[in-house]
Amino acid sequence: MEASRFEENVKKKLGKREIKPSAESWSKLEGRLEKKKEPSKIKFWWIGVAAAIGIVFFVLGSFFGNPGLKENPVVVEENASEEIMPQE
Repeated sequence: MEASRFEENVKKKLGKREIKPSAESWSKLEGRLEKKKEPSKIKFWWIGVAAAIGIVFFVLGSFFGNPGLKENPVVVEENASEEIMPQE
C-alpha cells in the first residue's frame, strides 16, 4: 500500500513540474532541423572500391582456382582375369 502512495506522490510532483527551454536553445534546434544532410560521396566511393575488389577476386579465382579439377580422371578396371593377347 505504501508503495502505491509513494508512486502517486512522485507522479503528482512530476506532473506539476514543467521545464521551459530558453529561446537560444529553440534557435539552435531549429538550425539543426533546417540543415539537410547530403548523401556522403565517400560512402558510395568505398562501396565501388569494395565491389571492384570482389569482382577481381572472383575473376582470378575462376581462372586460377583449384587446378586439381581440370585433370582427366583415370579409369581402372577391376576385372584383371581377362588378358589381352596381341594378335599375330
